[in-house]
Amino acid sequence: MGGPLSRGFVLAVLCSGMLVGCSFQGVIEQNVVDFNHAVAKSQNELLLLNILRAKDRQPRYFTALTQIRGSLSSSVKMGLILPFGPGTDSGFALPESSLSSSPSFDVAILDSEKFMRGIMRPVEKGLFKYYWDEGWSQELLLYLLVAKIRFPAVDGKLREVVNSPTHHEKFDEFVDVVKKLTHAGLVASLETHQPFGPQFKELDLASILAAKEKGLEIASENGCFQFMQSSSTVRLECPEWDADPEKGCSRMLRELPGISQKGTRVQLVFEELVPSAKSRATATRESMCDSRPAKDAEEPLTGEIILRSPEAIMHYLGEIVRVEEENDRWSPPEIREATGHAPSSLPLFVVKAGQAQAADVAVEVNDRSYYIPSGTAGGRSMHCLWLLTELFGLHKSFDELPATPAVILSGSK
Repeated sequence: MGGPLSRGFVLAVLCSGMLVGCSFQGVIEQNVVDFNHAVAKSQNELLLLNILRAKDRQPRYFTALTQIRGSLSSSVKMGLILPFGPGTDSGFALPESSLSSSPSFDVAILDSEKFMRGIMRPVEKGLFKYYWDEGWSQELLLYLLVAKIRFPAVDGKLREVVNSPTHHEKFDEFVDVVKKLTHAGLVASLETHQPFGPQFKELDLASILAAKEKGLEIASENGCFQFMQSSSTVRLECPEWDADPEKGCSRMLRELPGISQKGTRVQLVFEELVPSAKSRATATRESMCDSRPAKDAEEPLTGEIILRSPEAIMHYLGEIVRVEEENDRWSPPEIREATGHAPSSLPLFVVKAGQAQAADVAVEVNDRSYYIPSGTAGGRSMHCLWLLTELFGLHKSFDELPATPAVILSGSK
């Protein structure tokens, strides 16, 4: 009796341990997926919560779910029924195993000077070009990232178009500008150098060496030399194949507010306006180098794009919700679907008050419930939150995140 029973008992214990070990893999995989869903849900809700605070002109508070730890524990118990009395020569082993998960998490308060300065700084123009080149909706980028556009009018003054839903007439004008810009088929270009100083007919070796020491490059064209300094200038302009001033893209850009010169190319830059290249080039040719053919007719008319900060984008979305809530006849701007499937356009941002039947995100603010409807009823709202998530993520410092293990495994038998 002792031999077979002992062997059965050992075999039962081993099998139970193997089953618990095998079950660890499935539980870990499911927990990792569940944790990812928890992070997505919490981040979306926090973004919507602060957008609604902006709607009510209340203070915004930023926190982040920075760490989730999954603690898995297992146990194996064995019950044993021994034979007793005459006529009983076999016993029973009753194995019992359990597996439990006890997750914990850390929340960071994002209120450091570095973080606040970061989210209040305008989005980098290079980042705008990245999203533009990656195929993001051009309308969505212009509405979310651009605060205003300035155009040099024929009278020499700047014409400013403001992207603010609270200024209805100016906003309607901005909507019209966005339609023209997106239909023009603009491309985003990056210029890494710009002219520095006058042009020269000739340069000696000492000047060349001195320029190199200062980090300047030297360009030459038509017998003239020009020092070039490193810079980062991003432009929205017509593609080379559609650069005819009288056709297509250029003709559409000349329909922008204040621009009416025929035969003039138009471009938009993400920087402060500087004296035109036309006047600058003329002055240097007259004083230093007169062998370069005049190109005055080719100099483009330059407008300026002023970008928003991530914090200002959140405020902007709050304005959209507030204006729509206060005015039943107003609706958010429409964003065309890139796929061309019906519906052909969707609202930029949609938030409803009340209890949600089907919602992508739902929160409660000041004892009121709000939600972003699921599907096409929610418009491009989740796309807006996606962009905000990435922009805010760029300003979360690693030293604000606790350094702890991601998953802790413990077991007892």
